[in-house]
Amino acid sequence: MTDEKIPSEAGTRASLSGELADLLIDLSAAFQKHSMYPAGHPALGPALRKVVVRLSSLLSLRGDLVIAVARDQLIIEGVATDREHPLLRGLAERMYRHELGLVTITAGVSEQEIAEILALLAQEPERTGRPLGQEPGEVLNSRPHVHLHPLGFKRLQLREHGGSSAAETAPCSHLWIMLADAALSGEGTDSPSSLDPGVVAQAIDRKAGDKAYDEVVSGYLLAVMREVSHTDRVDSSDLSDRVSDLIARLEPGTLGRLLRSMAGNPSQRKDLLLKASESLSSEAVVELLEASTDRQTKDVSDSMMRVLTKLARHAESGDPASRQESASAVREHVRRMVSEWQLENPNAEDYDEALQRMAVGAPIVRLDTEASSAFNPERVAQMCLEMDVPGESLQRALHELIMADSVGTIISLLDEAPADTGVVGEMWTALAKPETVQRLAAHDPPNFESIDRLLSVMGVDAAEPLLEALAGSLSRSIRWKFIERLQAIGLELGPLLVERLDDPRWYVVRNMLTLLGALPATPPGFSPEPFTRHEHKMVRLEALKLSMRIPELRDSAVDAALTEENDRVVALGLAEAEKSCPPAAAPAVRQIARDPMRDPSLRASAVRSLTRLGTPEDLEILLDIGAVKRRFLLWRELPGGGAHVLAALQGLREHWPDDSRAMSVLSSAGKLSDPDIRRALSETPEPA
Repeated sequence: MTDEKIPSEAGTRASLSGELADLLIDLSAAFQKHSMYPAGHPALGPALRKVVVRLSSLLSLRGDLVIAVARDQLIIEGVATDREHPLLRGLAERMYRHELGLVTITAGVSEQEIAEILALLAQEPERTGRPLGQEPGEVLNSRPHVHLHPLGFKRLQLREHGGSSAAETAPCSHLWIMLADAALSGEGTDSPSSLDPGVVAQAIDRKAGDKAYDEVVSGYLLAVMREVSHTDRVDSSDLSDRVSDLIARLEPGTLGRLLRSMAGNPSQRKDLLLKASESLSSEAVVELLEASTDRQTKDVSDSMMRVLTKLARHAESGDPASRQESASAVREHVRRMVSEWQLENPNAEDYDEALQRMAVGAPIVRLDTEASSAFNPERVAQMCLEMDVPGESLQRALHELIMADSVGTIISLLDEAPADTGVVGEMWTALAKPETVQRLAAHDPPNFESIDRLLSVMGVDAAEPLLEALAGSLSRSIRWKFIERLQAIGLELGPLLVERLDDPRWYVVRNMLTLLGALPATPPGFSPEPFTRHEHKMVRLEALKLSMRIPELRDSAVDAALTEENDRVVALGLAEAEKSCPPAAAPAVRQIARDPMRDPSLRASAVRSLTRLGTPEDLEILLDIGAVKRRFLLWRELPGGGAHVLAALQGLREHWPDDSRAMSVLSSAGKLSDPDIRRALSETPEPA
């Protein structure tokens, strides 16, 4: 769970630097003039020259500029523009309607290139019938210094309607959707699961080395954290959990890569860390700090990093008072260090030594000095391999190497040994034992490289120590790494998971159910049904997921999910009901579709389920939701306010095209100029 937030010192939204703000305003003003005047008009030249002069000044220092697009905001360097500014909002909305995700501008851009782009944007996409985002790459990238990117617009606009409720205006969930869509760009997935932090993290891990991609993702990440750090909205806690989970699941190298994309702007990286310290979990804060630290110059000493890591883990365990105390200590230390980040290593040498003692403590095993000098276990093991000689000396050498946490050394020796060496088998037998895995898993951090090698040899025999380590780990990112390795074991893991379902700790039960859900089949005799009534919502969520895979439990699981208070569980039930709605669940689906207080994305999912049911009662509901009323005038101003309306219009067009009342509703909607409504009335529905 995310630690309680500490209010920002500034308490205000981040703002763009003067140069960037002036550039965007000048660019927006030039766009407005291109929308008003024909080509060649004398008012266009001065506006264009002003933009190019500002761009030349900025790009001479930075090389390129990436501008991301939200529905009514532009995002640059992680800062979202003011949605109340008419010029900036106008440019953002036009680019959004053209189905553009971002624009990259590089040094050397000419006045002619900017003029061509603004002339294209000035065209109303509704009049041309073809938004720029649907043009081929040779059109979008025909100018050498200005490139336009659609960035998965279709997926974004569908999800975006499912953001915050229609009575709310904060863009928290909107920015998460933009971050997820940017991360998944080009992967062709429209599944609701693509908003899951784990899916987003895997996509970011896969796309190494793309500078523009890294800049966009890090920019959205910073924008999300700035939004969470200054708002007290209810949905900010969920968003903070999502971002903390995302950071926990990213590989350390990926985090470093994203932070290095800010290398040209140290203040941006500093701001990211400061905002993280205000809003994210302690563990996520420390992981970001470690990823941003230069190991050569030691911005933060290794010892201090270990102390902070221990404090962060205490912040996730123990009683509430100790958790809060540990979390506050982590945040305060990180905030102070980042605010004063100037020295190569700000710690005095004697202080570093004290930290080292605090972080490490006494070693677990002390080998006798004289014995160690007389018996070199690595050399003995190497000689036994070279001479292919087993025996007590080899066993002693292996034991001492294992106790000295040198399993990696043994594996290296085995990798270098000739394939026909007979003693290799004896060494693997001595090494590949549960107690060795247990020892490796107890490291801080665990030695996953060696664990992976042993797991490939041991299979299910390595499961028990890994399950023990999973249950005892206080680190979310480390728990996910254990889960990933346990999932690789396969069906043999099932009975071991079932045995641990009586653990009193809810998160252990949740993890066991998660692992059971990853198996290709449930173990014989096991039923997840009792856990659908567990007191903790995350346990119920995993149990319901499992139940929906079992034919005899599916219908009751869908019905149970729809009556949950947690929207995440309700969304799971609705997604399953869209495939086939159980008769007993139909009343709950209808209630959700009618409820104006429900999140529009949930209502949209309910509407799609009712479309498939196709009863007269369901037709009445869709007619009421899709009818053109004054709410359409309000809908355009509310982020995500109309997903259920679009779903109703699509349902009426698809299933009741000949109904006179449906035809009337569709005809009225067709007179509106809104691009999303027009798309809903013209697109071929995707198969269920």
